[in-house]
Amino acid sequence: MLEIEAYGVDEERLERVRRVPGVRGVSVEERDARQTVLVQTDRGTSGRDGAVLAALDGVRTGRIVRREPSLEDAYIAIVEEAVGAREGAVIREDAMTREDAVTREDAVSQEASA
Repeated sequence: MLEIEAYGVDEERLERVRRVPGVRGVSVEERDARQTVLVQTDRGTSGRDGAVLAALDGVRTGRIVRREPSLEDAYIAIVEEAVGAREGAVIREDAMTREDAVTREDAVSQEASA
């Protein structure tokens, strides 16, 4: 877990951080005038810290700390992963339903023309 004190982080830069290989999640905590950007990474990817900071190019940063994820961090990651999987399943199910409807329409059209 990389904890970065920053000032003026925008969504574009957060998206750049999310695209860095090995980054599993990014969140921001607003604290008065500053923000704390929390970057969760895969194990053994601490060498990517430079790429994360490069993605924040142009943002004024303060304290930067690498720490082990807390139990709360782990819990949040599990919940976010489960929600993402569930949303993906709903999207896939919806796509399959539309695909089935098209297939049924084709079958009905073929029967009518036969």
